[in-house]
Amino acid sequence: MEALKNIEKSVPVIQSLMKHFEAGSPELLGCVTEDIDLRIEHYRDDTDVSWQRAENVQDLVGLLGRLAAEIFPQGTQILGLDCRHLGDGWYQTEFVQTFWYPVQDQKVIGRSLFISHEADGKVDFLREIVTSVEPA
Repeated sequence: MEALKNIEKSVPVIQSLMKHFEAGSPELLGCVTEDIDLRIEHYRDDTDVSWQRAENVQDLVGLLGRLAAEIFPQGTQILGLDCRHLGDGWYQTEFVQTFWYPVQDQKVIGRSLFISHEADGKVDFLREIVTSVEPA
């Protein structure tokens, strides 16, 4: 039982945050600091993502609302979430999800890389680079 507690403590917060995102749970806000620094970028994609950033929780709430309406109106399903600790609270995460993407009017598989930092049990920095969005 003690080993299970140690495993649970070792789960990166970014993993919990993304599980709450998948569930559409407002509990994800408990996984970030008040001054979260978040940006989503797209590799070789002409889509305007200038609005996909947050400098605090209030910005994040607005961003999540817009993502829910414009990008994930039918939600998302995580296919892969592989985190690697880089040291000093930094993580690199490979993220794969499937969702109905209104921009392409079809179900897609999206692949992203995250660089995130956590301190005191919360994510305070997150950069997502969407590397591909392809038909499912």
